[in-house]
Amino acid sequence: MPKTWDEFIQACKTIDAGGKYIPILMGGKDAWPDYPFNEFMPCLEANDGYLWNHMAEQDSPFSPDQPFNKAYQKIKRLYDSKPFGSDPLGAGFDQVKTMFGTKGAMIAAGAWFLTDAKKYATDINDIGTFFLPARNNPGDRLNTVTMVDGFFATPKNGKNIEAAKTFISFLFSEDFYLAYMKDRGLVSTVNNLKVELDPILQQAYDLEPDVNYVVYDGGNEEFQRIAAAVRFDVKKMGQDMMAGKDLDEMMEELNKAWKAARASK
Repeated sequence: MPKTWDEFIQACKTIDAGGKYIPILMGGKDAWPDYPFNEFMPCLEANDGYLWNHMAEQDSPFSPDQPFNKAYQKIKRLYDSKPFGSDPLGAGFDQVKTMFGTKGAMIAAGAWFLTDAKKYATDINDIGTFFLPARNNPGDRLNTVTMVDGFFATPKNGKNIEAAKTFISFLFSEDFYLAYMKDRGLVSTVNNLKVELDPILQQAYDLEPDVNYVVYDGGNEEFQRIAAAVRFDVKKMGQDMMAGKDLDEMMEELNKAWKAARASK
């Protein structure tokens, strides 16, 4: 099992050299499947789930010494090794996921994919899970992104505040919450309520019992303003990288646009 980023890339090369499997099934025709890499890895590199908010306070957050650039250099090394087959942008996720276990060895996804994995793999006993090893050294604590699975909101001046509170209380009750979490393959965030994970998912936690959870924040209002102004789309950037677009040029262009957007308030 790869413990570092270099080992992960080498594992992909070893699988590819075997000639039987595509190392990673991506489905890059859809932009969203590259999120474990292009969306989450800057936060893993920085050990900071609020990285987007901090970038909104900087004029040049894409410079070589910054976490975003460092993470994307790692991603580039992976993408340059061609782990997604000869045409990573030629098919969408729904097409490639059916190849799991028969033509493809790995998929980078959340616990939600386990249901599909069991459906398409020829032997569910041969399915394993591990956290994306974005670290540089095996002795470093491994960072992994965690975030809320569902978003619930009600207007603060709404007419149904008490009903909303009643619903939330039900959602997090022992009668419902444990069954819901087990069905989704998720870890409990409520004290004293322990979810027994599917053994396949439990493997990842057993391999990294001291994993460090980076709580992901999707970006505050100022970040969203700047991102909209510069059309900052990390998933589209992933597609561009798979297509061979020059990463250094992308970073330079983003720095210029980012600085201008910050100054346009």
